[in-house]
Amino acid sequence: MQRKSFFVYIMIVLAGWAGLYGALRSARSPISRDRQAHTAAQMHYDTGVKLAKAGNRAGAIREWTTATALEPGNAAPYYAIAAEDQAAGSYSSAVKRLDALRLANPSAEHVDCREADLYFRAGRVDAALRIGRRAVKIEPACALAHSALGASLSAHGEYVGAVSELQAAHILDPESVGITLNLAQALAKTGQSDQAIPLAGTLLKGRPIHAGQIYFVTGRLQAEYGSAGRPASKAARVFFEKALRENPSNTSALSELGIVLDRLGIYDDARIVLEKAAAAGVSDAKMVSALADTYAHLRAYTERAKALKPQAIALSRLESSLSGARRQRYREPDNPDAALKLAKLDQQAANVPDAIDLVSFALQKDPNRPEALALMSELTHRDRSRTAGPASEQ
Repeated sequence: MQRKSFFVYIMIVLAGWAGLYGALRSARSPISRDRQAHTAAQMHYDTGVKLAKAGNRAGAIREWTTATALEPGNAAPYYAIAAEDQAAGSYSSAVKRLDALRLANPSAEHVDCREADLYFRAGRVDAALRIGRRAVKIEPACALAHSALGASLSAHGEYVGAVSELQAAHILDPESVGITLNLAQALAKTGQSDQAIPLAGTLLKGRPIHAGQIYFVTGRLQAEYGSAGRPASKAARVFFEKALRENPSNTSALSELGIVLDRLGIYDDARIVLEKAAAAGVSDAKMVSALADTYAHLRAYTERAKALKPQAIALSRLESSLSGARRQRYREPDNPDAALKLAKLDQQAANVPDAIDLVSFALQKDPNRPEALALMSELTHRDRSRTAGPASEQ
């Protein structure tokens, strides 16, 4: 099941993480004792940047890996490799690169903030929260640290805290589209939609960068809140359609469009759109409920409606339980029972990486706890079956 919370963490690479090549190209490591090794490492790093810009990812990574071997304490090639891993969706690999940098150069800057961001992207919100808290303490002037922590707090239902962190990030980096959109969503969740929608609207002036994401988030704000707290389904429809024109593969926008069409009573179109979303793997409670409702209004599909209604109810209950358990986990960070409760629900929701982190925490408290050991065995087996990638880091 793909669980979709309202707060959509925008996957736009933030300041310091985004435009990495341009920023890092000008970076130079401290003067090394072995000047020759430093010069050679820099040459390999620069060659890697050129190869990456030319689209040769494998060649770039080889050059940067060589640079890390020649000068292990130079952060630039580690960050470059991690950025490539992130772009490829290999978040676990990216975290391992940063862990290697931490060992080679304990004083390297902006490691925790990047790791918190990567953990969140990988669905490991428990680890993201823990590391995000550390990141803002170590580097309080880092926009990415505040942004990652804000997103993690929102995932735990702590929207007031999320607004505080995202406002801090926005002050530090007011030009970031991702931070602005995340702040707008957090404001809406705290009852400040009158501020949220205009804030997102500021990004639509001129020729917006990341227009698809801006249209999508604005559509969700209109669909959920609209003006004066009343959902504006017609306006939302326009924004979701624009988002899909920008990025036809945005399955979340497809699902939201179908839900809005159902609300508007345009059932034939809603059916087509929602079935496409379902075929693409979207299966959250709101989407399934909308599809059941759409079928119920189309006589030829009443049997399908009857079959979907119990599924929608079950998904809604699971999502509600997850929200409650995550809030409890936030309030009781040292309680292994709360961690295991959330891990079991994460397992049901197919969020295996986060579940593994939670069980690992419980086992740190009691390494011989039978319930935790059995659950860890199930989760690791499922994780190996789910992906051929490297095992989750602890």
